[in-house]
Amino acid sequence: MIDAVRDGLLALWTAPYGRAALIFAAGFVVLKLAAALVARSLSRGSASHRSMVARKAVMYIGTVALFLGAAGAADIDLTTYLAAAGVLTVAVGFAAQTSIGNLIAGIFLIIDRPFEVGDHVQIEGKHGHIEAISLMSTHIRTFDNLLVRWPNEFVLRAMIINFARNPAWRLEIPFRIHHGADIARARQVVSERAKRSRHVLIDPPPVVWGIQIEEHGIGLELRAWIDREYFLEARTDLVAAIHDGLRAANIEIPYPQLTVSRGQRLWTDQEDAKADAEAVLGPAQHPAERLDAPALEPDAEL
Repeated sequence: MIDAVRDGLLALWTAPYGRAALIFAAGFVVLKLAAALVARSLSRGSASHRSMVARKAVMYIGTVALFLGAAGAADIDLTTYLAAAGVLTVAVGFAAQTSIGNLIAGIFLIIDRPFEVGDHVQIEGKHGHIEAISLMSTHIRTFDNLLVRWPNEFVLRAMIINFARNPAWRLEIPFRIHHGADIARARQVVSERAKRSRHVLIDPPPVVWGIQIEEHGIGLELRAWIDREYFLEARTDLVAAIHDGLRAANIEIPYPQLTVSRGQRLWTDQEDAKADAEAVLGPAQHPAERLDAPALEPDAEL
């Protein structure tokens, strides 16, 4: 049986198209193994999307090389086909400008690496975690469990804020105190309360700075460094610490107030309006009582 298989392969190899088929089949198996090895080697020290892109690149480039090699083994003249392919490539390029732009943008995103899979990012005001990065698009899972797919060309031009690159964030909480309050005392109270929070880092220590003198009070701001994993918990604790600390120290927290006063009435009712008019113009007279009014004569008899 082995001899029959060997004789069949030799016969297939002697035929031009059979030799091309054997080259393409064997080369495709080797190409699959090479792509898997490249992806595995990159996945150890790189992000998963980089290994995925490398595997696809090896497969695409290797497939084209196998096709050209198989065509050469079959004695196929590709000159005419390449000329037609060039014209077809130009036509397809004009029709697929958006896709080509997304493809090139995806390559730049992979090289630039502004984020990785799993990072918490903000893209054009939209918060979420990176779920997948491909050559054509980027997928983000928002905090309300919605999957957003953005074309890579849009992502490349957008403003991106990556919250996952640094383990510590600076939290800024503004607040106000009354104009007559002791500013130094208020800063000391809030700073001591912030240092007691278990989510606030010791180095650098939390500080309170004066911002400006506002209409409703004096504006201050607490700045504290926290672990990014406990952002919401730290913000909630510090807001409560500011409120409780100022109340315990009898430092008033002002609230916006608006005082509305009524001006002098010009006209109260019809009688007051008439009295004011008579005071300025004199007593009102009926038209028949005016001196310069003509006397009314009785109708003449017919």
